Amino acid sequence: MAFLLVLIETFSRVHEVLSALAGGRVYVFTPSVLVALGAVFLSGRVATAWKTVPGQLLIGLTIWMVLGFPFSMYKGGTLEMLRTTWAVTLIVFMLTASMISNMQQMRRVIYALVFSTLFVVAIFPRFGGLTRDNRMIYPEIGTLANPNELAMHLLFGLPFLFYAFRDKRNIIFRMVMTIASLFILYIVFKTGSRGALIGLSAFVIGLFFYSSRGGKLRILVGASILAIALFTFAGDKIKERFSSSFADDEVTGDPTVESAASAAQRKDLLLESIRQTFLHPVFGVGADNFPVAYAKVTEAQGRRKRYAESHNAYTQISSETGIPGGLMYFALVFWCFRHSRRLFRWARASGNGDIERMALYIFLSLLMYCVVSFFGTSGYRYYLPVFAGLTLSLMRIAGQSLSHPAMAQAAPAGYVRRS
Repeated sequence: MAFLLVLIETFSRVHEVLSALAGGRVYVFTPSVLVALGAVFLSGRVATAWKTVPGQLLIGLTIWMVLGFPFSMYKGGTLEMLRTTWAVTLIVFMLTASMISNMQQMRRVIYALVFSTLFVVAIFPRFGGLTRDNRMIYPEIGTLANPNELAMHLLFGLPFLFYAFRDKRNIIFRMVMTIASLFILYIVFKTGSRGALIGLSAFVIGLFFYSSRGGKLRILVGASILAIALFTFAGDKIKERFSSSFADDEVTGDPTVESAASAAQRKDLLLESIRQTFLHPVFGVGADNFPVAYAKVTEAQGRRKRYAESHNAYTQISSETGIPGGLMYFALVFWCFRHSRRLFRWARASGNGDIERMALYIFLSLLMYCVVSFFGTSGYRYYLPVFAGLTLSLMRIAGQSLSHPAMAQAAPAGYVRRS
């Protein structure tokens, strides 16, 4: 139970919501984490997650960031990130990878993610707001006060709503999932996040590719109708932003070309993050330190001193932790992709519908995350390690089904335990 509470509090951002309502920090997350960690220690599963390939990659990346700490441009920023963001990432990975041992528990975790996503949608009337260029945000919720972060967070949960829709036959429940999914798409579209739009397109293409013939037709018709409806109600500024997705205009200060300027700034940040990777190939500029490095570069060039994220999770990691850190992060992405897809294909070949559906939507959520990560700075957040944890747990559950000859024959290499 404590493990599920940690997941819900992490993905629903309920502690930030309570803090905003109370006008001060409310400590509900820490007690849940302590209880969950106690449960892991008592169960004897502490080492379970860390013996796996994803666990060893995360340990390696952690050690590398610590070794690079003396070379950080701003040590306070690195220390704060390790103490808060990265600590939560490691804890959530350990819980997800070690505390799920059967299908019932796995389903509870999926529905915890569904509930968390519904909660973020439900608080929209109270916390939703707009930036000056009409982009949707939750201004009082720190981690969701950025349009791109809000879009990515909701897209992470969207495939699990699709899973819940297919998992339950109750008409009312399915209506709730449908309405919530449509509202998520509306919010995501209103954020004006071009990366989210591309990620959503990747999700639709992936869903289309792995669907039956009848499913392909429904997806094609539904996606076309939704695209027309969303563009119709998007508003002029959002339409202008999407139409300038690949623009390369110079920054003019004119609000009418702000979207194009944003694209140009992102290109500049991407190129600078690649440059910093090769200038500091061993330890990088320090974890969470790219904004400091970029500020120094802009000041040295005679431009206005500007602190900005790289807006690319992959070059964020490589520029801040060096090429070794970047390789470990890429290896984790590759592992998640490879094994979630193999797990789905095995489950489909063996006729295990439950695992097939779970593996499909984990894979599609991962696909969206990896695409959106090209346009965001979420490299240290818990999303990717959670995908790894869910995949590891589902692999373990799949291994329990290998007593069936057909399933054992279809299982990928490495899924069968050797005696």
